[in-house]
Parts: sequence; structure tokens; C-alpha cells
Amino acid sequence: MREKQLMIGIPTKDHPKYIQYYLAKILPASKKYNIDIYIYDSSVDDETEGIVKRRVEQGYSNLFYRRFHEEILIEDKLGYIFINNKYEYIWLCGDGVIASLEKDMDILLKEMEKGRDLILFGQALEDGFARGYNYTGNNYIEYTDIVKFLEDCWAPLTYYGASVVRGNLFSKKQWDEYRKKYKEQVQPACFFEVFKEGEFNGVYIVQDFFEANPYKIQAEWVKKGRLFDAFTGIMANTINSLPHKYDASKKKIEKSLDKYTGSFSFSHLWILRSNGNLNLKKALKYRRQIRRMCLVNYKIILIVAICPKKIADTVAVILGNTW
Repeated sequence: MREKQLMIGIPTKDHPKYIQYYLAKILPASKKYNIDIYIYDSSVDDETEGIVKRRVEQGYSNLFYRRFHEEILIEDKLGYIFINNKYEYIWLCGDGVIASLEKDMDILLKEMEKGRDLILFGQALEDGFARGYNYTGNNYIEYTDIVKFLEDCWAPLTYYGASVVRGNLFSKKQWDEYRKKYKEQVQPACFFEVFKEGEFNGVYIVQDFFEANPYKIQAEWVKKGRLFDAFTGIMANTINSLPHKYDASKKKIEKSLDKYTGSFSFSHLWILRSNGNLNLKKALKYRRQIRRMCLVNYKIILIVAICPKKIADTVAVILGNTW
């Protein structure tokens, strides 16, 4: 790979064990393929910085570190990554998603040489979104129509680590505008703003593109009990706020995230009740969004929401659902 062709950007905060494992897994291959790794850290201490510095001292000159104030929001880090880079392509990864470089490199090289605006990896579930409305059964789908890309690929695009993006895609003015409009859901909504007019050159590839970091047990918003807030409330508002160009497609994608992830499947509801992500207050607060965004009947969600937690704990264990 030529110099400055691809960088991997990893936003992180207070996860030194994640980063230590991540670098151990990815650095040898990244150096082999001439890929630069950037750690964007807003930790309260210096442990993550120390881990990165020791790796640089070991000879990994393709590893870079950027420190941010501990109160910076993830969407502002993303803006910095997108705007302040000098690379042809950016692979945006969370610290829990380790890119499978050896597996994906041949694919990536071919797609970058085609001048893709966006290269998206994902899965094809039997009843999932990738096999939903317009999916043809192919493992490789090229897109020039941004509306069809929205209909097919909204759900996988919400994953950090799934997309490789052209490095000069956004200006600061554009990002600031999208950031103000979409707040914490600026990614993935930003792509459907920047391509609402003009040409689009994208591809969706069915591929196990990453290894899960074993140190990451749950996302932060799951730990904080915000799953319904994020997946129904905020996501519903984000979809509704997309440009009018996509109005005819909005209802088609509302349930796509549930189809793709199974986050609100019947078996999964019990662990959501057990870990504080589902209760009666949330079920009532987001009742309209739940009906729009979730596959399970709202009455079932209400029943689980009022179920005592001890019973929910037991059912979750019986069903083998411990997310």
C-alpha cells in the first residue's frame, strides 16, 4: 500500500486494556501493509498514552497519538479525524473493533483503487436487513444511487469499524453543519447529507471484517441503560431529520437496526429488563418510537417492562441471553 493511502482512526477513553490488546493484534499487519494507526485519546489518566509511547519506542513508526480533553464528545473527535487528516482513506474503528487486516487487505486495495466514496462491510442475516427490502443475495453490491444505499445499508453503517471513507469527504463547514443537526448521530447521517446531491460511488461487502476485542463486554450506552434512548428515541429522530430526498425511504429503514442486530428480539428483551435498559418509564416514554422502530409487538415490550427484575434475570439465563 502506498504512503498516506489508508489510516485507521481509533477514538478511545479510559480503556487502556482495550488499546493494549488492540495494538498487540493490529500493529504487525499495519506495519507490513504501510497503514498508519492513530489513537485519539480523552482518558482521565496517562495509561493509554504510555502504552502507545512504548509501542512507538519498539519501532512502530506508523503509530500516532493525539490527546484530547477528557470532556470532549465522540462526535467532536470524529470531526477532528475527518477534517484534520491527509490520507486518501480513513477506516474509522471503535476500540472494541479490531480490523482484520490480513483478511481484508486485498479487498480494500481493489476498492480504493476504484475511487470509492465509501466501502462498507457487514453481515447478511437470513432474516436480517441485508437480506431485506432490496438485497439480491449477492455478497458484493455496488451503489451509485444514494437512496438505494440508504435503504439497503443504513443499519450496518451505524457500526464503528464497518466503513472505510474517502479522506477528503467533508469540509469543516459541512461537518459543523451536520454535527449541529444530528448531534450524537452525526455518524451515519452525515453521509446522506454530503451525497444528497451529486454522484455516489459506494460498495457493500458481506464480510466478517473484524475481531471483537475481548475486553469490551458492553457499549457505554448499554452500561448506562440508554439502549432504548439511543435505538428508538435518538435514532427515530435522526431518520426523521434526514433530507427530504429520502422521505419515501424513511419508513423502510426504521426497523432495519432491529432486523440487523436483534437488539429488541423477544429473547433479548429479558436481559434488557435485567440490566436496566428496559422499564415501564422507558416503554411509555418511547412508545411511539418503539412501535416504529421495533419488530416485537409493543404489548410484549410492556409486559416485559413491568416484569420483576428477578424473574427477568432467570428468564434471560434460561434463554441463554446474557448480552
